[in-house]
Amino acid sequence: MFANIRRAIRAAFYGPESITSAASAWLFSAGVETQAGLTVDTETALGYSAVLAAVRCISETVAMLPLHLYRRSIEAGKKHIEHAVDHPLYALLHDAPNPEQTSYEFREAFVASLIVYGNAYAEIVRDRFGNIKSLWPIWSRNVRMERVNGSVVYWISINGIETALSAEQVFHVRGFTWHGLVGQSLLDMARETVGTAISADRFAARFFANGARPGGMIEHPRRMSEAAARSLRESFESLHKGLGNSHRVAILEEGAKFTPVGVDPDAAQLLEARQYSITDIARIFRLPPHKIGDLSRATFSNIEHQAIEFSEAMQPWFKRIEQRINIQLLTPAERKSYFAEFQVKGLLRTDIKTQGEFYRIMRDIGAFSANDIRDLENMNPLPDDQGDIYLVPFNYMPASALIGAASKSDLAQEMNTDTRMGALVLEARAEKKKSIGAECCEKNIAGA
Repeated sequence: MFANIRRAIRAAFYGPESITSAASAWLFSAGVETQAGLTVDTETALGYSAVLAAVRCISETVAMLPLHLYRRSIEAGKKHIEHAVDHPLYALLHDAPNPEQTSYEFREAFVASLIVYGNAYAEIVRDRFGNIKSLWPIWSRNVRMERVNGSVVYWISINGIETALSAEQVFHVRGFTWHGLVGQSLLDMARETVGTAISADRFAARFFANGARPGGMIEHPRRMSEAAARSLRESFESLHKGLGNSHRVAILEEGAKFTPVGVDPDAAQLLEARQYSITDIARIFRLPPHKIGDLSRATFSNIEHQAIEFSEAMQPWFKRIEQRINIQLLTPAERKSYFAEFQVKGLLRTDIKTQGEFYRIMRDIGAFSANDIRDLENMNPLPDDQGDIYLVPFNYMPASALIGAASKSDLAQEMNTDTRMGALVLEARAEKKKSIGAECCEKNIAGA
């Protein structure tokens, strides 16, 4: 309460409070010069293959997994969860958020914007009853936020004209942030690392453009005019520069000599530097290197564990989106019964043998029925409810049959137990008598 009063007083004297953000987004889009001497912006960052692979890996993974709206309820004292297909939001999340985009296309672009700019926005369009009708993406570069009279206002710039939208009209997912209200761009925070990686990549490109040979100088025995020197250099470069001109024979006249000058790429460890840059980019996005094409440390023994690490790295992205859906697209009353969640089981799929072993174990302990397994494999259930029987390890008998049989055979089992115990006692007594008789015989012999 007092915080809102302070904001209102501050706004009265100083105007609206700027929260972010279009300036920082524009600054990164326009480019910031790094220590490597390279200006890093959106296009140059995404032009580096490792960055592009990381952005695609995360955005495409989020887009490909099914996103469902679930309904939870209590039936006969037990929790029951089902797909809320009759809710208006279900089709928007699962099928199409607007008439022009599929759910995959929307989420892919939405998450890519979230990664590159640190924030992703979509306009919430409602019908006259207040139900969400559609979601339309908003380019993050065109959004800035202000706090006016204690409420957040989103200013959307379209063709130089700004339009204000309230917080209830904007679906906003934030990336990593220490501000709390606006996300930070990972590429912007790591622009020095990205700039160094791009510089090494461009150096390699120029190296091969020069026929995989370093630059050099042409020595001439006589003094040359500036025009003659420029003409000789241009003539030499036109004949020998570029991959198409590599390994051509050079002919120098009038005693001119060519002396290579430059750093040997092997000595400069160019390949090692480029390899380390890929690992560095994977570290920024918390991705296993093999997900962006670096298989140098991937083996048959660890690739499955790296896949598990990838699933763990994706969880924060899922949670960000799921929780913002629950907070912004569901009413407080609906949140008691409904929730949105990604179906992430697809990320945990392994080879067929391991998957089959998992299903077998789950069915042996009675957790899965045959139809449960078939449903996970997108197969139709068995006819006449044949696949709805749950089995237990004892000869694969139905659990209900075991319960009935157990109640009838309790007495018989107790009698059998008593009989066996009695037999064991008699057997022990007989053995004891034999041992005593043997000892007596030995004593008699010894006395004689």
